[in-house]
Amino acid sequence: MPVAQDRGVDDDRAAAGRWDGDVLPAPERGRAGTRFDLRPGDVPQLSAWAATSSALGIRSRVVLLSARGLGPTQVAGAVGVSRQTAHQWRTRYLDEGLDGLLERALSPRREVDDASIVAATLRSPASSRAGGRWSCRMLAEHLGVGRSTVSRAWRRYGVHPHGAGTYRFATRPGLTLQVGAVLGVVVARDVRLLAISSRPAGTTPATRHAPSQADGAAMAVRLGPIQLLAALRAALAEPAQLTRRGALDLERFLRLVARLQSTHARACPDLTLVTDSPGVAGHPEVRALLARHGRAQVAITDDSEHWLRLVQVCLGLAEQPALARGASGCADDLTGLMRDLVTGTHVLPGPFVWTDRVRRPTG
Repeated sequence: MPVAQDRGVDDDRAAAGRWDGDVLPAPERGRAGTRFDLRPGDVPQLSAWAATSSALGIRSRVVLLSARGLGPTQVAGAVGVSRQTAHQWRTRYLDEGLDGLLERALSPRREVDDASIVAATLRSPASSRAGGRWSCRMLAEHLGVGRSTVSRAWRRYGVHPHGAGTYRFATRPGLTLQVGAVLGVVVARDVRLLAISSRPAGTTPATRHAPSQADGAAMAVRLGPIQLLAALRAALAEPAQLTRRGALDLERFLRLVARLQSTHARACPDLTLVTDSPGVAGHPEVRALLARHGRAQVAITDDSEHWLRLVQVCLGLAEQPALARGASGCADDLTGLMRDLVTGTHVLPGPFVWTDRVRRPTG
C-alpha cells in the first residue's frame, strides 16, 4: 500500500507535533504490548526523525513507543494516529528496519493505449454474465485502468458496444450494426472508402435459408484483412503497377463490392460504405448503387483520422474469427500503412484500390 494512502498518518501531524524524547509514557497495565529491541544503530536516527513533525517523524515515534512495550492502542493515543496505523508501522519496522518507514514509490499505473483498449473491446468477454459485450466498468477492471480511460478510447475511436457483437459508430448518420466482413477499400487523393457487409442491430442471420456446408467452406477461406495487407505492401514495393491501372474506376469498385456482398447476404444483408468525404454520396456511381441495392447505405466520418480509426475497428472485427483459430492479427499494421498513405508519408502514383476475393474450396 502506498504510504500516501496510510490512514491517519499525514492528517495527524499537528496532533503529534511536539515530542520530548526524554519523557516517554510508560506501558499501562492491560494495554501493554510486546517489547522488542531496536536494531543496532537505529536509535539516533529514529530519535532525530521523531523530533520532527513530518510523517516520518510520526512513524518513528510509533516505533520508539512500541519498542518500550506500549500496545497499539496506547501508542495510537500518544502519537495521535489510529490503532491500525500504529500496528502497521510497528510491523513495517520489525520486517524492514528503517527502510520500512520511508516513502514507497507509487506503483505505476498500467499503461494501456487507446488502440489496445479498442482491440480488447472487440473481443467478447469470457463471462457469460456480460451478455456478450463489455461494459465500461467491466473492461476497465479487466484491463486495470480507470473507467474514464476506457470511455476516452471509445470516444476517440467513435465506437461503443451496443450488444452482443453489435457496435455503435459515431458517423453521419450514426451506425449501430454488426460488422460481417471488409469487402473493399479505396485510398485516393479525393476519395477514401471502406465497404463492409453488415447486419442491423437487433437482428439475427436468416434461418429459413441457412448457409449450406459449401457456403460455410467458402466463407472459411475468405482471405480478408491479410490479403489487403499483402496487396498494400505490394503496391508500396512496386508503385509503378498503380500507374498502369490508371485513374480510379469507382463504378467498377462498387460493382465488385456489391457482388461480394451477395455472398454475405444471408448473414449480413446490408452493404455499408464509410467515407470521410461528404461529396462521395453525391457521386453518380454511388447514387446508382444506392438506387440499385436496397440494403446499401453511406456513412460519413468527421475527418480522415476518424475514418482510419473506424477502418481499424472494422478490420479488427473482421479478423476475430481468424484470431479465434490462433492466427495472427494484422489490423494494426494495416491501419498504420493506410495512415501513411492518407497523411502523405507514403505517396503512390495512383489510387490504391482493393476488393476481397473468395477462393473456391477444394475437394
